[in-house]
Amino acid sequence: MPAQCPKCNSQIHSVIADHVDVNVVGGKTWHGISYACPSCSVLLSVAIDPISLKADTVEGTVAAVAQHLHSLEARRQ
Repeated sequence: MPAQCPKCNSQIHSVIADHVDVNVVGGKTWHGISYACPSCSVLLSVAIDPISLKADTVEGTVAAVAQHLHSLEARRQ
């Protein structure tokens, strides 16, 4: 059963997705995604972008492992 827009009451079978910055108290900024009604463009929801979150997590993990391996190599010499 399709959702219904709370503003225009249109049935929602798809949404308009767009990138937004999500600013967290303390200064951290995340990549976010907003979802809007395709009929009236009212904002339906905002969330942290799961694809960007995954990419940022992998990138951070790889950097941390590389730094750790570099420090181990430096200790051996």
